Amino acid sequence: MNTNDISVEDIVKEDIFNLLGATGLTDEEKKKIYEKMLETLNYRVVEKVSGMLTDEELDKWCAFAKEGKEKEANDFLIQKNINIQEIMENESLIYKTELVAYSQYLKKTGKAASSLIKTLEDKNKQK
Repeated sequence: MNTNDISVEDIVKEDIFNLLGATGLTDEEKKKIYEKMLETLNYRVVEKVSGMLTDEELDKWCAFAKEGKEKEANDFLIQKNINIQEIMENESLIYKTELVAYSQYLKKTGKAASSLIKTLEDKNKQK
């Protein structure tokens, strides 16, 4: 796939590694990148949701999460009219788009794909 001609449809439907031009990665490398991506997405979703709750509500939601009460945490958000699935989908698309844009930048500047992995790791350490 020519990364200069990426459409919105490509970003939605295409595998992230194809979009990044990183199809030659090993399964272990892909797993490591997926884990970093999921970690980043989780941070983004929590940040987004926390901005929609009062401090007291956030404490309650976090308590459910820390206690492993996923159903209660989800029900709590539903009561607050917060659609966590929609937030996750939106943040996933935004993140995927950012990764593709960064990948294109790396290609134009001649930097290695390992820079992408390093960037993911650095961003997660900052959170």
